[in-house]
This record gives sequence, structure tokens and C-alpha cells, in this order.
Amino acid sequence: MRANLKLILFSILTIAIDQLSKFFVLKYFGSISTINPYGGFSVAIPGINIALVTLLALAAFVVLLFFVDRKAIRTIAFSLVLAGTLSNLTDRILHSGVVDFINLKIWPTFNLADSAIVIGIGLLILRELRRKEN
Repeated sequence: MRANLKLILFSILTIAIDQLSKFFVLKYFGSISTINPYGGFSVAIPGINIALVTLLALAAFVVLLFFVDRKAIRTIAFSLVLAGTLSNLTDRILHSGVVDFINLKIWPTFNLADSAIVIGIGLLILRELRRKEN
């Protein structure tokens, strides 16, 4: 139970930081932001409802949470993926697309929620690679 509470609190904090960053960008720097109605990396998939796919992925992820051990690194990783997914889903509901504003010119424009998802998945992959080494 304690790990679940940490997961929830860390997720809420991550969502709050992402949503606040998007609020300030839209309010004060709107010209640097874009609303991305498509999927990851701005890929359009004809006939696919991105919000529905996001909800299904989120449901699968929550179910997966009950089948993993509660190691600290996994708790952090799952919190990041969960928060990033929920924050981008919030954008889809509020803005009909995801608010992206970080543009490195060598990569599609992204946001803090996208970064949280990538970092979380990266941590999970590293954890599995280290586990298999032992």
C-alpha cells in the first residue's frame, strides 16, 4: 500500500508540473506551442481514435501495476509513465490535442509529459537489462 501511495503522489506531482508548464506556455508564450492532434511523434494513423488508444494503453498499464514488485526504481518508472499518459490525455480532453512546446529542431516538438513517459520506459528497460545480468 505504501508503494501505491508513493506512486500516486509522484504521479500527481508530475502531472501538476506538466500541466503548469503548459498553462504558462499557452498564456505567455503561445506562439512557441503547438496543439498535436496526432499520436506519438506527430504520426497520424487514419481511422484510429488516439484518445481511445490512450485509454486502452492506460488501462493495460494500471493492470500491469498489480503484477510487478514494488521496487523503488519501478515505482518511479511506473509513476512517470502513468503521469505522462494522464497529463497528455488531459490535454486531449481540454485542447483536442496535446500541447507541445519543446522544439529542439532535430526531433519532433514535445512536452514534459512526453519526457516523463520516455524516462519511465527507459528506467524500466534498464532495470530489466540489469536484472537479466544477475
